[in-house]
Amino acid sequence: MTTSCLIVGSTWSDHAFCNAHILRELQSLIEFDKEPWAEAMRDMLREANLAVHKAREAGATALASDERAAFVDRYWAAVRRGLAFHRALPQTGDESQPARAHQATSRP
Repeated sequence: MTTSCLIVGSTWSDHAFCNAHILRELQSLIEFDKEPWAEAMRDMLREANLAVHKAREAGATALASDERAAFVDRYWAAVRRGLAFHRALPQTGDESQPARAHQATSRP
């Protein structure tokens, strides 16, 4: 995995996730929550990482723009699938929170 991090800001904290952590979270969504969009996101991230490593080995400093655009398109397609999945879940008593079979626990 690369050492790149995604910075996620919120009103209560700032936190950085490296790709390894993101992949572990996606794997949990795949295995425990059975969320189909997560597999597409995981596969795209793995393939993007491999493409970047191959490009570096070939002496490139960046992916070709069409290759990068294809990864961006796949990313947003997975995001849209995830949003659609969650919007389709039955609502709980609290209308702001969709029902889930498994609630993720806090991890250090």
